[in-house]
Amino acid sequence: MQILTIRQKENTTGIFFALLWASAAIAMKIGINSSSPLTLAVIRFLIAGLLMVTVLQMFSREKLPSKSEWLKITIFGLLNITIYLGCLFAAIEFVSAGLMNLFISINPILIILFSVLFLKRKVSKYEIIGFLICFGGLLIATIPILKESKASLIGIILLIIGMSSYSLGSVYYKKLI
Repeated sequence: MQILTIRQKENTTGIFFALLWASAAIAMKIGINSSSPLTLAVIRFLIAGLLMVTVLQMFSREKLPSKSEWLKITIFGLLNITIYLGCLFAAIEFVSAGLMNLFISINPILIILFSVLFLKRKVSKYEIIGFLICFGGLLIATIPILKESKASLIGIILLIIGMSSYSLGSVYYKKLI
């Protein structure tokens, strides 16, 4: 049996993560047929949180966060988990899984905007060009889906709030480190 190198383990983990992440919207769309979005989200993250703490305690020498770290973790969790995924779970009732996955691609655009606003970060001309290409591609891909989709305005608003929350969480985390 061949032992995997660190790079092979990282690649395998990355591929596995990408497959799970890409299938999440489809699983959410199917899951809401059996449960409310909030119940589905609570169960999903309760299980994930318990598994993460268990793995941390069993296989790592890391300690649980100190009291002073809990406020930062709470703000980050509120932005990157509660609001972001809460909005996505609520939006899936009003939009297609494909449209939801397309909206996830606005995160880099929002992160650039929020980092300029809150971190006073300078944006290079190449980033602006990339931003415009990304935004143009998003419009080209989204407009036909919106015409053919049964997406409602509330679903789109929930997606925008969710994506904004996630992007703000990313900028907040960058400010902390």
